[in-house]
Amino acid sequence: MLHYLHLVTGHTSTGTRIRNDDVGLAKYITQLSRDPNTFSIFLSDHGHTRTSFARTVEGRFELSNPLMFAILPENVARILGENKVRSLVENQRRLFTTLDIHRMLMSLNNPAKMQSEDHQVNGILSVLPSNRTCENLPLTPLTRCKCEGWDQKIEDNSQRHIWLAEYAVGQLNNMIQEQFIKGMICNDIVPK
Repeated sequence: MLHYLHLVTGHTSTGTRIRNDDVGLAKYITQLSRDPNTFSIFLSDHGHTRTSFARTVEGRFELSNPLMFAILPENVARILGENKVRSLVENQRRLFTTLDIHRMLMSLNNPAKMQSEDHQVNGILSVLPSNRTCENLPLTPLTRCKCEGWDQKIEDNSQRHIWLAEYAVGQLNNMIQEQFIKGMICNDIVPK
């Protein structure tokens, strides 16, 4: 059986309604964690979008920082088998998307897919490539991918940005020269 619960109370501009979910959600998660036969996955699609914090630099990065955790009871681990559990553990340190979770869910009731070791077949129940990057994933255009090193400060005069500075200075110089020439023509300063 698959059970799906979707909460949208966080979609407010004040951020106050989401606090009403805390106690009930904590009880719900606690209850699920006690069920020995239920594999539970909790995830969010994004951080908050409607508060003033969402418009700050930190808020924009948090927007692309969804949470995910899973509760895997021993009974379910035995059913999945040692290799699948090992894959789930290994994939905690790998880059994956909800498409990989979808593939896992679609394989759970398919013995042939469950036997596969191909992550394209059963998602996170097989070890994902360790060299996966955002370029390897089907992401929407506005997605901010936060791979390792995304928050590293770029040193001054970085070769990665010199071209941009040269272009900007060139554009500014062209605008200044154009304005200067127009001013000279308007004031009859330019010799004929």
